[in-house]
Order: sequence, then C-alpha cells, then structure tokens
Amino acid sequence: MSGVFGYNNEIMNIISNDFTTETGSKTKERLMQEYGEPLFEIIAKAEFGGDMVELSGAQEKRIASLVDDTFDFAAQMLEQKYEEWMNDRNFAPFGFGRKDKFSFLNDAERLNGLWQNNTSARTTAKRSSARRSTANSTTENRTQGTVINNDGLQRIVNLKNQTTSQIADNTTFNQIQPVNEQVEKDPLEGKTPEEKKTILEQSAQTHRDNITKIANGTSEAVQNVVANMQNAEAAMNQAIDNDANINDEVKAQVKESQLNITAKSQEISSKEAEIAQTDASITQTEGAISNLQNALSSLPSPSGKEEDKEKDAKLAARKSELQSQIAAKQAELAQLQAQKQEQEAQKTQLETEKGQLEQNKEQIEAEELKDASPATKAAIQAYENARTNVETTKTNELQKAQNDLNDTIQKLNEVEAEIEQQKNASANTNFDINGMIEAFAQGQTGDCWLLSSLQALSNSEEGRKLLQDAVQINDDGTYTVKFNGADWAINITDADLRAARNSGQYSSGDDDVLLMEVAMQNYLTQVRNGQVQSDSANINATASEGGANPLNSGRATDLPYLLTGKTDFSVGNNTQVDEFLNKIENGNSTAYATVSFGAGANSSMNTLNAGAVVTGADAYTGHLWSIKSVSGDNVTLINPWNSSQEIVTTRAELARQNTEFVYQDLAA
Repeated sequence: MSGVFGYNNEIMNIISNDFTTETGSKTKERLMQEYGEPLFEIIAKAEFGGDMVELSGAQEKRIASLVDDTFDFAAQMLEQKYEEWMNDRNFAPFGFGRKDKFSFLNDAERLNGLWQNNTSARTTAKRSSARRSTANSTTENRTQGTVINNDGLQRIVNLKNQTTSQIADNTTFNQIQPVNEQVEKDPLEGKTPEEKKTILEQSAQTHRDNITKIANGTSEAVQNVVANMQNAEAAMNQAIDNDANINDEVKAQVKESQLNITAKSQEISSKEAEIAQTDASITQTEGAISNLQNALSSLPSPSGKEEDKEKDAKLAARKSELQSQIAAKQAELAQLQAQKQEQEAQKTQLETEKGQLEQNKEQIEAEELKDASPATKAAIQAYENARTNVETTKTNELQKAQNDLNDTIQKLNEVEAEIEQQKNASANTNFDINGMIEAFAQGQTGDCWLLSSLQALSNSEEGRKLLQDAVQINDDGTYTVKFNGADWAINITDADLRAARNSGQYSSGDDDVLLMEVAMQNYLTQVRNGQVQSDSANINATASEGGANPLNSGRATDLPYLLTGKTDFSVGNNTQVDEFLNKIENGNSTAYATVSFGAGANSSMNTLNAGAVVTGADAYTGHLWSIKSVSGDNVTLINPWNSSQEIVTTRAELARQNTEFVYQDLAA
C-alpha cells in the first residue's frame, strides 16, 4: 500500500497547494475532474501490478471507493476555515488535516485494512487466471475478473468518470488567503567578489562532476533509461533464444553485435564528456585572458615625477604581473586547444568504428534474421528504440549540463574581471586603505579627540568592525566613508587624500586615519553650513567650534555616535577612576574608552610611564588619550602624538589628575 498512499499524499499536496493559492472556490466535482484520473490509474497499478494481472469486479469498485473517499476528505478540508487548520499544523503523516478531527491517516488505515482483507481473493484470482483460457473469457468471467492491460486501465478510467458524474458536492470554500511565494535567495547576493569567485568555482566543479556522471551513466536520468534498455535487451535476447527459426550461430552473432555497439556508444559518450570538459576550460581560459588584457590596457602610464615614484613602482609591478599571467594563460589555452583537437579526432574514429558495427548488425538482421518471428522482430525493434533513447537522453543531459557550466563560467569570468579591476585600482594609488587603524602621529590639527577615538575603537573587536564597515573601497579607486549613525556618506578620492597629506596639517602614518580626518572635516563643515542637519547637540557644538577648521575642537563621543547613533556613554572624572577602570578591565574585548587631561592638570603627570618624563604638563592641557587596556593597578594609555608608543601608568596617578573618562560597551 505504500505506493497507493504515497500517491494519495502527493495528490493531497497538489490539492492543498491549489486551494491555498487559488482565488474563488474549488468544488469536489472540479477536484475529481482535475486529479481523479491520475489517482485512479496509479491505484490500479500500485495495488494490482499494472498489466496482465487479475482484477475482480469488486476490486474495481473498491478503487472507485478509494478515489471517492479521498476526495470526500478533500472536500471536508475545503469546508473548514483556513485559520482553523493553518494555525494548528499538527499534520498527520499522510495528509494535511488536524490529527484530532480530520486526519487522513485514519482513512488510510481503514482503507488499508479493506485492501489487506482482500489479499487472499486477489491471490486466488491471479492463480485462476493462469488456468483460464482467453477464449473462455465470457461476459460472466469478465465480471469476476478482468485483465488489467491498457484496455483494463481504460475501463477503470471510465468507471471513475461514471462515479464522478454521480457525485457532485457544490460546497465551496472562499476563506483561503493567498500564500506568498518564497523566492529562492541568490547565493551570490551580498558577497564580496572573492567570495563570489569561490562559490562559482565550486558550482562549476559541481557541473563538471555532473557531466562526468552523465557520461559514465551514473546520473539518475541516464540510469533510468539504461535500466529500460537493459530490460529491453533481456527481452530481445530471450525472444531470439526462444525463436526456433534462428540457429545458434546467428543468435550468438546478434548478441555480440549488440554488445559491441553498446560498448562503442559508451566510449563515444565518454569522449563527448571529455570534449565538453575541455570546451569549458577553453571558455574559462579565454575569458581570463580577456580580463587580464583589459586590466593591462587600463593601467595608466607612469608619470615619471619624483612625487609619484612609489605609485610608478606599483604600476610597473602590476604591469609585469599581468604580462606574466597573460603569457601563462595563453600557453594553457594552446595546450587545451591541442587537447580538444586530439579528443575530437578520437571521437571521429570511434564514430567510424560504431558505424561499421551498425552496418554489420544491419546485414545480420537483413540476411540471417529474415525468418525471425514477428514477436522477435518487435523485441529487437524495442531494444533499438530503448538504446536510441539512452543516447538521446545522454546527449540532452550533457547539453543541459554543459549550458549550466557555460553560464557559471560566464559569471565567473565577470567576477574575475571585477577582481582584476579592483587590483588595478589598488595599484593606481599611493594610499593603503583597509579599514584598519595602524601606527600614526597627530599633525598640526587639534583633532586629538578624533584620533584617540579611532585608536580607542581599534582596541576592541567590536570597534574594529565598526571602522571596517564605515569604509568602502570602490571599483573606480575612490573610497566611501559612511557615518551610519547619522545616515551620511561621502566619496573621497586619492586627490583629496594627497592634498590633505601635502598640506602637512593632518596626521602622518596610517592612511585610514587620514581618510577619516578628511571625511570628518567634510561632515562637520556641512553641519556648520547647514547642508546637513544633526540632532546631536554635541555634534552641532563641535561643528561651530575650531575656527577655520572644525576638526580643531571636538568631543570623545562624536565619532562613536556618528558610527552607531548610540548615546549610551558613561562619563566621569578623576574621583571615579576605579569605577571606570574596572568597567574597562572587565569589558575590554568590547569597550571603547578614552581619558582626557583637562586644564590645570597636575604637574605630577610627568611621572607617567613608570617615572619617565613624557613631556611637559602644559602640553597636555585639554588633550585626549585612548585607554588601550587595564590590568590590575596598571593602565596602558596611547597618546595620538605617537600611537606606536604605549605608556603605562597606575590608577593612583590618574586619580591625581584633572581627568574625564568616557566609556561605552560597543556590544550592548
């Protein structure tokens, strides 16, 4: 019964999908018209074995009853409000009704019992059919047992049609709401070019493996038609063996001829798969060469200027790299083309050999099997049709797999071109932008508040992620800085960075720090001029201060607020040293923390860094530092004047200063 109920489940799936997406109504009569015939036929085949078995009249009626019960249940489902069963998805194994009220399992068990009770009757009918002569198949005998062949199946369909015409339930169901289709997500969506390349390379390999399976006959589609061919071959061989008109020598020749042709066909299919693989590699290599040549041609000429010496060196190295890659790919392409030429010659030879074998076979059939019985000739033709179907299926499956592979390779070539373009953009710059804060030194601009904030953020994993998310390297060689908390972004060019660096007013060292200085200056200038509206009093105050350059004055909270939009900062002074340093020590992996030394800072500040004089106290007035770490009594600070130098002091030293601490848990 597994076949029957499995198909019932399939029918119920179809019905369920149909009535949950269709507007209007679905009557039982319409359901039976649309789905009754396939259900009728599959029940007969699944329960009684298909052709040439005995089926009693009572069992024919039982099939009609099973179909009727199935659609009775479907009608019950349709009469229930969508919300009643949709909100209670305690599905039964064979249906969609609720277990407690409309379980299809109950009907299935009941019907299964009815069928099992008829097992002995079916067995007796099958045995009696072996003794019953076709000539004695009277009307009475047909009532007791009908042969299930094509005519028998048609009788079942006719009985179904009669049943359908007698049963019409006009119960309608109008409460179903449309079900939104779930669109499959593109696996490349949101991925970087390198990630796309990896995914596409894996997909291409999957298609290549599929081509190999098809050629080897191990794919499901090919296995199915090969199984049919093998059955037809066995039937043909049996027919030839049983045919008294054919002598043993001819029988052996026919079998050998068929085996040789089949073997040669397999060799040809394998060779076609090899050629398909080589073709795919040629297409991919040609695309790669084109991408590399485009990348090479897009490189600018060296300027020869002293100030562009580093840039020219990068361009020369990139040019040499591309030329080497093109030469290697061209050598690979020549090898692949020679390989394809050899494979095609081998295929041609195999096809010639196969043609000779088929001529030999045709001669045997024309001369030696001319006296074969009609049944044998029909079996031979059936085998020929099945063998042709195998070859046709392989060809079609190979073509489909090849098309899928070609589409993937085309996408892969496009992604590789994008990667080459990015490499060119990187080579065509003097700046190393990567979203990470490395060693830097403050310039002549009073933006310690910004630089120490950058350093403080880079001390934790959460902060580093914020900074990397804020910077985007574009294909055209520009950079986009995004202040997500303020919903603001700006594009910055190499020329912008070069002008800032050449001015001598900004930081030296890490280029990401310079990029953020230029972006922040633009943002604060736009706020000052009213081009951008800010809802933060601190940001508005910062923008109005600093004289000609708004970077000359700012607050420790400005940058993290602009990146996150969060205002949950903890702020305290030197009377709360232990409270703030304990927070930093306990949450160091996600903390953002700075300390500023305000006006009137104690001259004992000179004892920072284990007693070594760092610089005069007056220079620290109104100066911001980042707190890198806290370990017990020791506190490690970083001065933006030289971020590569770590200064270790104590809690007690900080408690003696006129200080202000700012702390934020970035993971909160």
